[in-house]
Amino acid sequence: MAEVDILDDTRLEQVLRDISSDDRATMVAGEIRSKLQCVMTDFDFVVDAWPDYKALVIRRPANLQGKFGKGAMVYAKEPEALREILLKRGVTDWLDEVSFRGCDSKVMPVFSDLSKQHNKKLTCTITGVLLRVTRESLTLRPVPEGFTMSSLQPHQSEMADANWKFSDEYSTSYIRDMIGKMPSCCLYGNAGHVVGYALTYHYGLLGMLHVNEEHRGKGYAKVIMSHLAHKCLQEQEYASVVVESDNYLSMKLHKDIGFVEVPDLKLCWVTCT
Repeated sequence: MAEVDILDDTRLEQVLRDISSDDRATMVAGEIRSKLQCVMTDFDFVVDAWPDYKALVIRRPANLQGKFGKGAMVYAKEPEALREILLKRGVTDWLDEVSFRGCDSKVMPVFSDLSKQHNKKLTCTITGVLLRVTRESLTLRPVPEGFTMSSLQPHQSEMADANWKFSDEYSTSYIRDMIGKMPSCCLYGNAGHVVGYALTYHYGLLGMLHVNEEHRGKGYAKVIMSHLAHKCLQEQEYASVVVESDNYLSMKLHKDIGFVEVPDLKLCWVTCT
């Protein structure tokens, strides 16, 4: 029997149907859709067993670890199953730095135990909450008179990367790719200059919201995000965003345009070094 069971598209479709109603799996489901729709295809989806899987790990093959977004992602029906699959040969290289993104905080004890077992330091770099908006709850803010709203263009990827706090040597190409494949919104002032923008990550969550400093405090961020959410809601039931737990201004911004926090769910980005 193979050490690692990598799911093909047919089985990924089955997993997607299975987890689509589970709030904990929002980002995982987005990764599966991205793979099936050929938005981002260079991730492997590994399960502990089939068809009665209890844990799923999404990770890049070792030869692609240099690309942006190398962190793994997990989904667990049972924590012990997650522990076992993360120890399986070929799934996680505990000799190297290990990172996990957007994980349900309830699996943190698994990461903590495995880090101690491998003599590594566990650090939670980000904690966030998931918020959602529907067509019924969204308050679409009007574009100010004399301003225009349109999609970002690929040549603006360097601008977006320069303003992104998670920028690295690979992120410009990632942003350029997402601008070409996923919904985005850019607000222009009456002189044609960029006021602010936001785009959609490959896994379907909205983000990378930025308003230039001289235009802040005027409600433009709500205009941009409400229009991006509206664009996404033309094709799906709801739009989602993750807001860092201590970013109270962003939390209020999103709630003011109709986003609602998903209760009893915290998402964590962790590293084991």
